[in-house]
Amino acid sequence: MAQTFADDQKIDELVAKIPAGWFSFEYFPPKTPEGVENLRKRIVKMKALGPLFTDFTWGAGGSTSELTLKLTSAAKNEFGCVANMHLTCTNQSSEMTENALKDCKKLGVRNIVALRGDPPRGQEKWTATEGGFSSALDLVKFIKKNFGDYFSISVAGYPEGHPDNIDTIEGGVAALTESEKRRARVVKDASGKEVVTVCRDANFHKEMVYLKEKVDAGARFVITQMFLDAQVFLEFVKECRKYDINVPIVPGIMCLNGLGGLKRMTELCKTRVPEGLMERAEKANTSDEAFKEFGIQEGVAMCKALLDGGAPGLHFYTLNLEKVVVGILKGLGKISDAQAAAFQAVEADAKFMVSAQGITTGTKAASRPALPGNRPLSEADPVMHDLVQQEKARQTRCIELIASENFTSRAVMECLGSALTNKYSEGQPGNRYYGGNEVIDKVENLCKDRALKAFSLDEKAWGVNVQPYSGSPANFAVYTALLPPHSRVMGLDLPSGGHLTHGYYTARKKISATSIYFESLPYRVHPETGLIDFDELRKTALVFRPAMILCGASAYPRVIDFAKFREIADEVGAILMADIAHISGLVATGEHPSPFEHCDVVTTTTHKSLRGPRAGMIFFKYTEKIPDIKERIDMAVFPALQGGPHNHQIGGLAAQLLEVDTPMFKDYAKQVKANAKALADTLMGKGHKLASDGTDNHLLLWDLRPHGLTGSKVEKICEAASITLNRNAVHGDASALSPGGVRVGTPAMTTRGCTEQDFKKIGEFLDRCCQIALKIQAEKGKKLKDFEAAIPSNSDVGNRMSGVIMDDKAIRCAMQEAGFARVEVESAVTAGFEKRNLSRQGAIGGQSASAGIFSARSLADRISSTNFFTASPMGVRDGVDYMYAGVIRSVNVELLRRQLQDGAIVSMTSLGSSPGGEVFYVSSEELAAKVASRLQAIKLVYITRGQCLVDKRQSRILAGRV
Repeated sequence: MAQTFADDQKIDELVAKIPAGWFSFEYFPPKTPEGVENLRKRIVKMKALGPLFTDFTWGAGGSTSELTLKLTSAAKNEFGCVANMHLTCTNQSSEMTENALKDCKKLGVRNIVALRGDPPRGQEKWTATEGGFSSALDLVKFIKKNFGDYFSISVAGYPEGHPDNIDTIEGGVAALTESEKRRARVVKDASGKEVVTVCRDANFHKEMVYLKEKVDAGARFVITQMFLDAQVFLEFVKECRKYDINVPIVPGIMCLNGLGGLKRMTELCKTRVPEGLMERAEKANTSDEAFKEFGIQEGVAMCKALLDGGAPGLHFYTLNLEKVVVGILKGLGKISDAQAAAFQAVEADAKFMVSAQGITTGTKAASRPALPGNRPLSEADPVMHDLVQQEKARQTRCIELIASENFTSRAVMECLGSALTNKYSEGQPGNRYYGGNEVIDKVENLCKDRALKAFSLDEKAWGVNVQPYSGSPANFAVYTALLPPHSRVMGLDLPSGGHLTHGYYTARKKISATSIYFESLPYRVHPETGLIDFDELRKTALVFRPAMILCGASAYPRVIDFAKFREIADEVGAILMADIAHISGLVATGEHPSPFEHCDVVTTTTHKSLRGPRAGMIFFKYTEKIPDIKERIDMAVFPALQGGPHNHQIGGLAAQLLEVDTPMFKDYAKQVKANAKALADTLMGKGHKLASDGTDNHLLLWDLRPHGLTGSKVEKICEAASITLNRNAVHGDASALSPGGVRVGTPAMTTRGCTEQDFKKIGEFLDRCCQIALKIQAEKGKKLKDFEAAIPSNSDVGNRMSGVIMDDKAIRCAMQEAGFARVEVESAVTAGFEKRNLSRQGAIGGQSASAGIFSARSLADRISSTNFFTASPMGVRDGVDYMYAGVIRSVNVELLRRQLQDGAIVSMTSLGSSPGGEVFYVSSEELAAKVASRLQAIKLVYITRGQCLVDKRQSRILAGRV
């Protein structure tokens, strides 16, 4: 099925709904592939500032006209902008114009700037193309005649008159009327003689009449040509109102980026230059930076006068540059200091962009090296690009219940994909083995400071190393630093919930490096309670006399009593190390008792409940017991076990630790625990056995042995239904290789917005999966190979391989089709995974509905909406409140309506079909149930109450609003 696109919002309708003071950006199509790629990046970055729309100029006769359409489509359909496309009459036949408009309609582009256009390059005067249009008025009429009200049309306005109608006045200023004087341009030629140019009143009157005709023909608002005098624009608006031109008139703001550009543009457009401005510009032209600062100051002053005078918004001619625009918006208070600072920290203007392989050597495209690193992944390695997209789709459509996984933020992902990855920095800040680390030192020191602050630690009592690549290397670095080879260690046994690095081995083989290089002896949980058996631990420790005791776990659902561990460690003279990889997010927020009061060393990963990048940290206490502990830890990390630190990970970790130390993250941690308890209660309420009969933290251990099932089988069933969890050993298992349970965690789905009610529904899904597993095992026997072979053909599972699990009424589903998910994160957020129910607002959606906080009430909404979608209220049509929306595959909605004999089923084809199927909505729960029942045979994808999906790639509603 050909890809379809939802219709864009009409700009004139947006302008009518929102307060004055908005802003928009205009770009021109670059002439080189590198320039196009740089512009795409800039559009995404500047979208984060929250423009009302993004605008693209049209190339004459195909010079860049095809690229204009591609960029407009990308802005709308990839980046989530409201898009506005210029369309001119230059070198355009009516057939070419019609084709361009048809292409716009296919792409859902609904906003057009209708222009006559400039003469083609090398042609002095503009002439109409044979079979084309002679004016913008003809173009407006053509659009209205052939496309009705589909397009929102804007036209150009000329506050000082069209350049074609601006004449040189021989008599000078004295020969002008008062109104002419206010818009006249006065400059000196090479001989020092004053040259006066102006659009005479008679011509200006003709232009106003012509502008009125364009508006009457269908133009919904006006964007003006550049000007440098705010009063000229305000007088122009007054004149428009006299001619009964009452549509919004938006000032076009030319950004002053350089003196040469200022002179060229004012000469080309014959623009009036206010007295003293050119002199100030000459004086400011001491450097590129100084002139841009001048441009910002002049822009702020003019824009403030325009807004104070009643301008509805500001349309910036960016010239594909950003610094001056950002400075003006900051000066006007339209963006925050943080938003402005984000631009200062990245690339400069386009000609100074850097490639992935180093700084380019020239300022012209021809002088830049043609490096593979200058190409996006989709071009450089399409195979890998496709695999990345597949993984994004998989993550989007799945209910993620793996306790050690989470969805990190866009900010963290930006660090992971940043220039920090290019730098070698072996050693510690201030003592590196390579030069050029002055910035990297700041990054690492910032990360250390934030790590100590996040866990409320005094820098005089505790130190931290943030260089470990992950948790396992961090643990082994501690052993290497503090223990001689073959020292004795004790850690929680793997079937009891411990981690491999805590010394796991079997009767036949030493599994982990800890057990290979050190002498390890496990302690266990009590076989009846599932809690750590401290009495047995103490007895064993007194006999074994370990040099180190490890407390911490990877599958222990209860609170860890660090004080009891401290007592036993002191009694046997052991170092006490805590591994809080799983619970670090809970510890940092006070949702789990802290180990720092009791332990000598604390390690953690950073990507689980802490929700950061994949990295590790080692905290160490300064004591007389180990006076050189910092030096020993640092030396063990490097040079003993690692090379250069991964600075992109350290940067991402620093960004996440800033979030951890916020009230929002504390609320998130509370919700993680509440969700885990709700899920545990649901499963136990349905008769399932949990290790220790519940949970105190973020995970639970589901014991499947009472059902006669293994964890592997339930894992496979869940995976077929797009629910991801992992098989896990349960205390009492004879072998960790044949586990009797599964581990289930709540951090990831809590990040995606789920609450207790949602996890109750997830509990029902898991119960259903267990029943299906029992049924298949009863039919096929206990061998895993036979069990797996039966899954695709099983009637309970086969039709749910796409990820759909229906509840009792068959009107709810677990997740969307993968097709919805194939959206570039970088162009949405881009966003990495920015969806946080309790986190900061996502950068992709700006201040609009795509703000990053789920408002959907049902589980289907929350899971389907994920990072690339958000929810929006449904609408009313013909007095009927359509409260239910759904997606179906390849079905005739009109036929369905007739079959059910109910007119309250409305197809959403006017908005375009969704990537997952045909969109429809209905008006009642009873009818929704009927539709769901009727559509089961043709695969109902979902139907849900009160909300709809918005594709962030397009910022368009896919279901629910009329």
